[in-house]
Amino acid sequence: MTEPKAYIIEFLSDEWVRNSLWTLLVMVAYLFVGKRMPPKYQLRMGMLIALILISTTITGHARNIINGYWNIGDNLPLHLCSVSNLIACIILFIPKKKWLFEFLFYAGIIGAIQAFLTPQINNFDGTSYEYLEYYALTDISSNPSAFSPTSTAISSTSTAISSTPTAVSPTSTSY
Repeated sequence: MTEPKAYIIEFLSDEWVRNSLWTLLVMVAYLFVGKRMPPKYQLRMGMLIALILISTTITGHARNIINGYWNIGDNLPLHLCSVSNLIACIILFIPKKKWLFEFLFYAGIIGAIQAFLTPQINNFDGTSYEYLEYYALTDISSNPSAFSPTSTAISSTSTAISSTPTAVSPTSTSY
């Protein structure tokens, strides 16, 4: 079995444009649906998104370990997006911390823009799994604030740019 390589989608290529349009369409759909849900269902949808992130993270690492591709240099979650993903997985299930959300919000914006403009799929083995996982995670994790009933209560800044964080926002109205 050959070692999978990183698959880089060239900026402004036909594939990049197609995938970017689909990603934007899914993000707009999340915002549209999320803003029209009652707060009770927004929290449930946020937790569903967090559970999807948790399961995808676990299965991704398990798949790399089983296939022998996992190594400490590439897969240890110390990169900005990996840390943001881990925080996004647990933020709805722990006591709300304003500083954690703020870090996640702004780190998420940076990571989402980078992942959106310069997609690189690591351990791409030619199958659709890694490809779909990359774009599904980009779509899911770039907009969960749409399902937070109090995303506007965080601050006026977060309200203005609430369509781009890569983290599930807290749902508590007091910090």
